[in-house]
Amino acid sequence: MPEKLIDQVEVELLDRNLTNGHTIHVKSFGRKNKYVLSLNPLVMEFGDFKSRIRKEIQRGMAEMLLFDQRHRAPMTLLDGMVEYINELASFGGPKPVFKLRDFSEKCWEDKDPRVVAKFLANCEERSKGCVGRLNQEIHRDGWYEDKIDKVLGFSAIHLCAKLSDFVLKGEDVSTE
Repeated sequence: MPEKLIDQVEVELLDRNLTNGHTIHVKSFGRKNKYVLSLNPLVMEFGDFKSRIRKEIQRGMAEMLLFDQRHRAPMTLLDGMVEYINELASFGGPKPVFKLRDFSEKCWEDKDPRVVAKFLANCEERSKGCVGRLNQEIHRDGWYEDKIDKVLGFSAIHLCAKLSDFVLKGEDVSTE
């Protein structure tokens, strides 16, 4: 599958507050797409606003790479993929606090994107390139329940169980 081409990105600082740090929309001009990343003006109120703006732009760019996937895969997985990309770029959120709680058997459905990102990082450790392959597979064929298993070559539920076991024991959640 060819890489996703992003023809143009416009970054704007809005004059009204948003409920999120940013929004994204696409303007199409024939065969070209222009992505518009609108930043919430509240980002200017942070002590280190330059860092906050960089973080919002990085998050927005990660979302753009997954933009056409929004209706093809669970939002929890897509949010986790965005968080995973941001962690790779050192823009991830605070490290998750894994309190004793119920974990979904399908950890890619966890409501905390940092947990899903950790799951994806564990998948990547076990099968190099699997996150990219997963993105490509979702783009090509859409989503179905066994998609992650197909990309990994084994049942993803085992990694979810391992992640859950580490959390319950209060240990580091890496698979190493």
